[in-house]
Amino acid sequence: MILEEEYTFWKPLKKLYRYYSIDDILDNQDAHYEIVFTPYYFSTYKGRKQHKNIKVLFKDSVEYHNSTDESFRHRLIHELSEKNGEKFHQHSFFKVKNSKLLPWLLKQSCNTIDISKMTHFSFMGVNSILDVVATYEPEIKFID
Repeated sequence: MILEEEYTFWKPLKKLYRYYSIDDILDNQDAHYEIVFTPYYFSTYKGRKQHKNIKVLFKDSVEYHNSTDESFRHRLIHELSEKNGEKFHQHSFFKVKNSKLLPWLLKQSCNTIDISKMTHFSFMGVNSILDVVATYEPEIKFID
């Protein structure tokens, strides 16, 4: 039986804003992977100074990462909108249960990796989607 892939809202910090853009991705030689998010404000929003940027830090290397322009993920966005309604558009941080990505990675590795300890994180920015697979939770904090 194949289980349905499920994007679950992930709220790693209190007082998260609804919309973020992915401003910077750093994959450096010290084997850590860092993502900086900036609150994205629509022209009618007046509370701009209330929300801070966010840094997501994977202190060790990650198993996989891929950034895709949202125009290539319209089917996913549509499916999540249909399933979750307006709630979907109020979140940028997700964990993916029964991820289709993990079996694909296993197949690509010729069955040499252990996917049982891996988590698929999906960060949905205003114009892009970043998928990250890691074996541990990242550190997340507000930054100025």
